[in-house]
Amino acid sequence: MVDNKQIKEINESQAALNMWSTVDLPSRAPTAPFVPSKEQKQRFQSIRVPKLVNMHWGLDEEGYKKLQYGHLAQEIEDKWHIYTGDNTVHLHRSWTGMEIFRFTIHFGQRSKYVIKSFEAEQDPERYTEMNEQSLQDHLREILHAVLGVQVHDLAQE
Repeated sequence: MVDNKQIKEINESQAALNMWSTVDLPSRAPTAPFVPSKEQKQRFQSIRVPKLVNMHWGLDEEGYKKLQYGHLAQEIEDKWHIYTGDNTVHLHRSWTGMEIFRFTIHFGQRSKYVIKSFEAEQDPERYTEMNEQSLQDHLREILHAVLGVQVHDLAQE
């Protein structure tokens, strides 16, 4: 059960993501998928201490395409680089290059695209959130605020 304090924290987190994101600005719409350059890949650091979080999310064709295009942060306030390779989506902090989340997109039946689990960084020097529900909420917020991707919980269908 979520209490009022948690709701307030979630709303504040969502507001912060929305404020710093460059999503839906007409001049910033991607025209090609973000594929990290050799230099960017050298700067990117994989998750050091992964935590596997199981869930069952679905997404539609539009959400899948947005994940394929990813996101290249354009300014320091835009906190995420997001790219997809071999149906694995990587979310790196833009200013450190540290990977915080990673998940694979699977092909399902009812929902055409399915996310069964994700990995989250658990090294406290890189990322401090440890609670599974908070990790799910944060990933969901990032996908929505940065890419405009809505996921739905297939476990409740």
